[in-house]
Amino acid sequence: RAAGGPSRLVLHASHDLALADWAEHGRRLPVDISWHGSEEALAALGRGECDVAGFHVPETWTREQLAGWLGRWLKPKLHVCLPLMRRSQGLIVARGNPLRLQSLADVAARGARMVNRQRGSGTRSLIDQLLAANGIDAASIDGYAHEEFTHDAVAATVAGGSADAGFGIMAAAARYDLDFVPLADERYGFALRHAALDGEAMQAFLRRIAGRTFRQRLAALPGYQPLPLAEVTV
Repeated sequence: RAAGGPSRLVLHASHDLALADWAEHGRRLPVDISWHGSEEALAALGRGECDVAGFHVPETWTREQLAGWLGRWLKPKLHVCLPLMRRSQGLIVARGNPLRLQSLADVAARGARMVNRQRGSGTRSLIDQLLAANGIDAASIDGYAHEEFTHDAVAATVAGGSADAGFGIMAAAARYDLDFVPLADERYGFALRHAALDGEAMQAFLRRIAGRTFRQRLAALPGYQPLPLAEVTV
């Protein structure tokens, strides 16, 4: 199993404000969290370098699409997924949305400066999918090569005036008193080895994730909705 001692789990997760707040303020959490892109986290789980991988995918994906994507790193029957929450992603813009940006097409057409997410992150994949679906050339966006590694960093860049728009979750925009234009809903969940489900540390972790404290914290954040923890085979 991954390093970290018998009583603690190693979680590689795509950055999320709810998980970050939980890790910072929760008491005696049985897990060590480090932030990675969704694809990096899943690859690490597939190699046995972590116990749990946190990742997110578009809400519109079917079960077949999810299984096909996860199959790049995980194996059927060996791994299992647990949906955790739904969250809203979109454009993070200055208060009042002075450039009246309503889409990535607007960002390109109006020459707005954008701050992007790093390659390998689930949010970067979502951005690139939206660009492709709308026939937008990434090279036409000022700042496409400007990458940040967390939703907080994207919001901070917009708040500081170094970019006109970023792409991230609603909660990050709210934290920095910025406006938000919703563009996509997504599901965030965990992947783990099925054989690890009954382990003491894993059971303790899942109890905390399913518990009232985390769920209340989640429901209080803008753009979040808890999902029932139900096993989904890869």
